[in-house]
Amino acid sequence: MTAQAQWLHVDKHLRRRVKLWRLLATVVQIAVLWLVAALCTVLSTALHLPIPGSIVGFALVFILLKSGLLPIAWIERGAQFLLGELLLFFVPSAVGVVQFSSVVRAHGLVIYLIIFVGTALVMTVTGLSSERIARRVDPPSVSTGHTGGSADV
Repeated sequence: MTAQAQWLHVDKHLRRRVKLWRLLATVVQIAVLWLVAALCTVLSTALHLPIPGSIVGFALVFILLKSGLLPIAWIERGAQFLLGELLLFFVPSAVGVVQFSSVVRAHGLVIYLIIFVGTALVMTVTGLSSERIARRVDPPSVSTGHTGGSADV
């Protein structure tokens, strides 16, 4: 086996290991997020809080991230995966609508109006928040005549 073939062989195994570690990291991070949600649900129920445990968990993760006690790298892969598969979490809701078709027939217009207004509100708040965060992360630079791209040499 030539030296180049040996490197390609090693590289192939290294890529497999890296993929395996990334998959394992994603699974562990999802488990950590689930554990936080489950514990906060138990806490919310035990303390008779009017807020669902998932919202308490969301707030807890946010506080831990902002304080630096929880590095984003510890949950980023898992959170990205969950966000990428978010549509799957709405399947139970769609099944519920089918099961309660009589309610939809009786109050459908009001339900659709609430869904429309709620969606518009969520989209507006998300868009405004994203713009604000983007400005904070990448503030506009002072005009120096340089239009971006590669540096002039």
